[in-house]
Amino acid sequence: MASTAIDLSVLIPVLATTPEAVDWLHEAVASIDYPARVLIADDGSTEDLREAEIPDVLVYRLSPANGVVAARNFLGDRCETQYLCFLDADDKMQPGALAKLAAEAKPDRVVYGDMIWGGAGHAVKYHVFPAYDCDTMFRRAILPITSIHPKAAFEKVGGFDPRFEQMLEDWDYNIRLMLAGFCGYRIAEPVMTYRQHDGARSRQDRGILYKMRTALSAKYENVRGKSMPCCGGGAVAKTPAQNDRLASVRAGLAGARGDMVLVEYVGKKMGSFIIRGEGSSQAYRFGAGGDDVQKYVYKADAEYILTLPEFRLVSRESTGPVVEEDYRAAPQVATLVSQPAAKAPVKGEGLVSGVAKATPADDLTAIRGISKKRAASLGSIGITRYEDLQATPADAILEGLKGAGVKGLTSDAVENWRTQAGAL
Repeated sequence: MASTAIDLSVLIPVLATTPEAVDWLHEAVASIDYPARVLIADDGSTEDLREAEIPDVLVYRLSPANGVVAARNFLGDRCETQYLCFLDADDKMQPGALAKLAAEAKPDRVVYGDMIWGGAGHAVKYHVFPAYDCDTMFRRAILPITSIHPKAAFEKVGGFDPRFEQMLEDWDYNIRLMLAGFCGYRIAEPVMTYRQHDGARSRQDRGILYKMRTALSAKYENVRGKSMPCCGGGAVAKTPAQNDRLASVRAGLAGARGDMVLVEYVGKKMGSFIIRGEGSSQAYRFGAGGDDVQKYVYKADAEYILTLPEFRLVSRESTGPVVEEDYRAAPQVATLVSQPAAKAPVKGEGLVSGVAKATPADDLTAIRGISKKRAASLGSIGITRYEDLQATPADAILEGLKGAGVKGLTSDAVENWRTQAGAL
């Protein structure tokens, strides 16, 4: 029996600075083979997105550019469906993948799958994400941003944190979903293609990666190791001895201030050796003599190193608790530039010799509160009929009119227009 389609939106932020990037956006939209609503945020593109060639989408133009974090938050706020899925404009879904993800969607969890890495000049790889585990989530990113999860989850955690605009905002977001009680569920097959190219953020300077990893570690140092509200399905049981040592290590790291901690080698190996941190991939040289006894290491690496019995934490200081907040600050200007086309006529109405007849505009001034000037402004954002007004969300109309220079409107006023339009 076929499963019932869920109420889903796919949200795509885009900053297209080359014609190739525009083509990638169109490929991303074309890969959405599921009855989902598609919303696009054009975040300062210098290329024409050719949005007229993309059917049945809402396209917002943000000005000036706000960054991927603000663009995702903007789209998340305007999503009106029960579930949502973020998709980067240079990625695309695998055929049938959205239907498989949607079949497993539930109000209390995040559904994700594996992905294919590839691109022009890059080897194609199959990247397998691990089964969902709360403990592992703090050490490394174990699921992609492209997942299906409830809109209520986005609302509960307050969107994406702009402090991670440069990198790892998706990892931070998924940690907060976990802390809010939304479990992860993995489908063991590739559901998306991650396009590798020179402009991809994953190819940025390694120094930025270190900076963001240490910031992430510091943000959650007081909650790591504690009981998670999430189910953490797929967690591997540890022995009591492992649990005791891990708990002791985390307690020590929770009291350490700053991005790095001092670690001491207490083993008996006289020659120096290299140990590589799990978090940052930084290499550290240790040994039983000289300058190799003690080293400062990134907090992102310290947990793994300190669980080895030959190491101990030297420096400890107290720090404050994690403070959550709502990160969804609105962009300065957002203009609605494209929206879903009107539905096809029923039973041949409005058709002459098989060609659709142009639909005349309604007199929007018949609605109380809409002057001729406001009617013209509504027309500039694509609203010329009563059914257009009724079908378009009030916040989308309000944002579009603000971008068109209309001031002094409230959400209540626009809702009143929509109510009158329904009656007409």
